[in-house]
Amino acid sequence: MNNFKRILSAIAISTVALGALFKIMHYPGSGLLLIVGLGCLSLLLSTLLIIGIFKSSEPGLSTVCKILSIVFGIILLMGVLFKIMHYPGSALLLLISLSMFAMIISPLSLISGLKSEQSVFRKISVTSGHVILTLLLLGFLFIVLHWPGAKTILILGIIATGIVWLPTFIYAEIKDQKPVSITPIVFGFGIAFFCLFVLKTSDIVSINIHDGFKQSAISIIAANSNYEKINTALVEKCLNDTVKYSAIIQDVKKISALSDTMCTQIRTIKSHIIAGVDFNENNSAMEIIDSYYKIMSWDNTDIPTRILCGKDDAGIWLEANLSELKQSYIDIVEKDSSLSRLVNLLLSTDNLYNQQNDETTWTNNCFWYRPALGVLNTLTRTELNVRIAESEILSQLIVNAELKSK
Repeated sequence: MNNFKRILSAIAISTVALGALFKIMHYPGSGLLLIVGLGCLSLLLSTLLIIGIFKSSEPGLSTVCKILSIVFGIILLMGVLFKIMHYPGSALLLLISLSMFAMIISPLSLISGLKSEQSVFRKISVTSGHVILTLLLLGFLFIVLHWPGAKTILILGIIATGIVWLPTFIYAEIKDQKPVSITPIVFGFGIAFFCLFVLKTSDIVSINIHDGFKQSAISIIAANSNYEKINTALVEKCLNDTVKYSAIIQDVKKISALSDTMCTQIRTIKSHIIAGVDFNENNSAMEIIDSYYKIMSWDNTDIPTRILCGKDDAGIWLEANLSELKQSYIDIVEKDSSLSRLVNLLLSTDNLYNQQNDETTWTNNCFWYRPALGVLNTLTRTELNVRIAESEILSQLIVNAELKSK
């Protein structure tokens, strides 16, 4: 039985590692590998849970801790899988499992451990170890859920490992006249160094991704503002000479009204996302809508997904309105095939194919579990496309009217 568990563990861990590598390198098959690997780990934990329950003759506190650890360990593995695969519910699974480990399992394990220890320094070592572990679990929970203070909690946990837990552990071993066990030290510092690696990696990745999103946002916002000014000038040109442009004046007004309505709707969605991720009122969110790259929780994925792909259904509504707008534009310029193709390209909401070559809707492809700043960029780019289409149509209508007036 032990050999079977070792073989299953080795296969599962190797599969998960390979799946993670495929995911990072965007190779096909990463999802299957991760599902199989984490599924095997869950199966192993389930087996241990069943065996532990039947073997335990005295269901004391330590047995309860073991059972809870295995149950919520499985939930944690599922949360990690859901997070990697961008499935809905990952945040809830991670919140439940990490909270249980930090708030329930770790304290119960501490109480159980203190009962079996007699030495004062041994009790201090056990207590500090559990407190530090709780801090690190909370730090990871805060990182996963994008809550403020995550780095501070992890740094406190790492520092406490070196200046509190390690000295008390070594002193307790020496005090009890035991050879110092290297395994707990390696394990403790392994966790600490892993936390440092996560902090460093997340900082580098976050800075690079944020800078990329920020530069894109600045460019798109500037371009959108320029096209808005150009279109306003084109409309005013027509309205100031109603005789010369009498044949197109109604179309010009219609196009301008349709574009303004669509862009206002997009900006409303953006304000809801900004208000959701940074907990601002919608009024104050509108004030920073043209500098939305300054939001703090720029990498939040849950709020944009809920607003655009969840119960709010703003994405489906936006997709339908864009399709309707595109058709209205095409109806106006139906005699100009090249302009119709351009409008169709700019405002396309056709189904797309993801990295696994599966067909997906335009809404899900653009907004499903994407970082808030990326979603805001996509919405602003959509707004820009509306303005570009408006500009091209207005320019062509004015040119045609001028040619006819000569």
